[in-house]
Amino acid sequence: MSAKAESCIIRCDDDTIRAAFDWHLARYGERKRAWDTPYHVSMWQRAQRAFEHRSQADFDYVYEELRRRWQVFRGSRDYWTSEQTFTSLMACCPELRNRRLAALTSSDIQRLWEVLQSVRDVKRTSNGSSTVAVSKFLHFWNPRLFVIVDDGVIWKWVLAHHWVWEPIRRMRDVTDVAIFGKRQEHEDVVCDLGTYLAVLVWAAIVSMLVRAQFRSASNRLMWPSMRAASSPKAAKRGRNRCSAKAWWRQSSACPRRSASAAR
Repeated sequence: MSAKAESCIIRCDDDTIRAAFDWHLARYGERKRAWDTPYHVSMWQRAQRAFEHRSQADFDYVYEELRRRWQVFRGSRDYWTSEQTFTSLMACCPELRNRRLAALTSSDIQRLWEVLQSVRDVKRTSNGSSTVAVSKFLHFWNPRLFVIVDDGVIWKWVLAHHWVWEPIRRMRDVTDVAIFGKRQEHEDVVCDLGTYLAVLVWAAIVSMLVRAQFRSASNRLMWPSMRAASSPKAAKRGRNRCSAKAWWRQSSACPRRSASAAR
């Protein structure tokens, strides 16, 4: 395995971060759009009221917005009602209800998987569980933890980039072993739940590394087997090198299947 494959280099200098926030503000914050920031905030607030006060009425609003405006059930007639979805989400692990990505530990992998399994049937497609639907509903259950993974942007574009996909693919081998005791076969036609779990764990590590870089607290990272190997010089360059041997060494360095990359 090459040195490049052994590590993940994340560049996050101040100018890059500032430019990203400026772009997001211009696109979603200042322009009146159907998907602007105020709309998302109102959805988060409505969902929070639903889960904190056990309000089916508030959740019905979120459900209908996802069904009609977000078209979360598009292409399927096999999906849960609002009552079924709300009941299942309310029964999910309470310890993860307010957990943040940057606060995850390796012991949370099993809990995350159990939550994913508990709502896996919210929408069924010809490929099985719809990770897109699962991630959207869980995002409103806890937006600090569950990122939305859609097919068009995240799966077919973002994860098609080798430098993003490779560490996630290796992390998937690790999470597979943690859950099933061995690596699983993934067709990679769509983002399945096992891959989504790896995305969450990888995103948690990236989040912690970024927080550590700007708070100078890399020695307090909660993932003992993935300490940030960063130096003061690297920090000044805005670079954080994460040695991932303990987590990713188990997998071979093979590119994402050409069939998947071609989509």
